[in-house]
Amino acid sequence: GQAITTAQLLAVLQQRRTHPQAGALLASVSAIDQPHPLCLRFLLRRPDYWLAHRLANLLCLLPHPQLADIGAGPFRLANAHPTLLRLEQYPGYHLQRPYLHAIEYWITAGPHAALRACLDAVRIQIGPDEGIQDSRRLKTSTSLGFGYMAINQRQGRLTSPQARYLLGLMRDAESFSALPLEEGITLRCEELLPDWPLPDYPATPCPLPPQLVLLTQPAAPLHQLARRLQSRLARLGCILELRFFAGKRWLDDALLAQADIILGDKRIGESPGATLDNWPRTDRLWPAILPSASYRDTLEQLNRQQQMADETSRLAALQRLYHTLMTQGYMAPLFNYRYQVSVPPRVNGIVLTAHGWFDFCQAWVPAPDEDCSSSD
Repeated sequence: GQAITTAQLLAVLQQRRTHPQAGALLASVSAIDQPHPLCLRFLLRRPDYWLAHRLANLLCLLPHPQLADIGAGPFRLANAHPTLLRLEQYPGYHLQRPYLHAIEYWITAGPHAALRACLDAVRIQIGPDEGIQDSRRLKTSTSLGFGYMAINQRQGRLTSPQARYLLGLMRDAESFSALPLEEGITLRCEELLPDWPLPDYPATPCPLPPQLVLLTQPAAPLHQLARRLQSRLARLGCILELRFFAGKRWLDDALLAQADIILGDKRIGESPGATLDNWPRTDRLWPAILPSASYRDTLEQLNRQQQMADETSRLAALQRLYHTLMTQGYMAPLFNYRYQVSVPPRVNGIVLTAHGWFDFCQAWVPAPDEDCSSSD
């Protein structure tokens, strides 16, 4: 709970510069030093107007300088089990203390937990389940993040026309009917970001290889779309092998190289433009699906764009880059999630951040009513 010193911040940032993913975000930084006890100085090898946003990225999250697993905020991780996470306040904290002493996050499994795991992730109940009559909706919002489909053109098994046809096949009404839209959890994605339209994909059938491999992350809507695509391709004489990846971040380059079609989730933070600028730099997906020359060209374009002082021009250039990548058949968004968070009426001050995280620092519960308190 003690204040972190400037020297400790400097040491952690130097470590981040050598991290495989975080280092890519700080590639424009040539040096970091401490010219004053209360000042850090960043020396850049080229302008980077996204740098402040990069430092706010989760990959650059600054942990406790000595105990990286417990964090440096007002709460420490007291227990971590498969079904329970418990956060507790430090005995002392140098900034404003939260109102709550401890927070427990229980992961409860129902009879269909495996099937509905990711749907439950966007339907969250805070506090004990006291029935629908005693709960109210805290927040219902559509995330800018999206489930996506990517086509591996690096290995040469699929051409750009074939990739564009597969993206169109997955995005049409017949494929989307596989999603439980009536539950209000997923919404068809019509734009990459607001006012960033998607290209049109051809509906005319295109000859496909006799066999393809699809790799998907563990989200129920992605699994449902994968099985629908498998059924549709079978009618076209193409056998689609489904492979299920257990993690939420791509870690295995060999696994990605073997896949022709890749389904995954992309979270969008508080700065959508910075998030999409960072995506090809830090996600193993992009060097796995783009040919080497195309990947180098993409990074070069991003490096030129980051030097534009005007944010409107920077975003316009980024939009053109992604529109080109989608038009060439490398990737297309499929759906957005609608988060539904319910809490008991007495719980106040919980904030759902743009990253999909909960901020409990201002959460509070009023004192019990006098007629509800027990008398001894």
